[in-house]
Amino acid sequence: MKYKVVLTTPTAVVPVESGVSVHTDGNRLYFKAARPMTARIYTITGAMAQQLALSEGEKYVTLSRGTYIIMLSDGTTQKVYIK
Repeated sequence: MKYKVVLTTPTAVVPVESGVSVHTDGNRLYFKAARPMTARIYTITGAMAQQLALSEGEKYVTLSRGTYIIMLSDGTTQKVYIK
């Protein structure tokens, strides 16, 4: 029995970036978008708290204290805590 092994190099290995940075300051959640997209903000229990249309630039929303899941229209997800 013989085996033939062929080694190839990958055609592309490119990190995927969301184009949006997210940070908190107090009870505000800030978005800085490099391109337009939608952000959905969910509570830790799964209820949608807000939905935002993000354009290029910075935008913020005020939220109550707690943990939130941020889902972006490009498929990336982040968890944030509002103090």
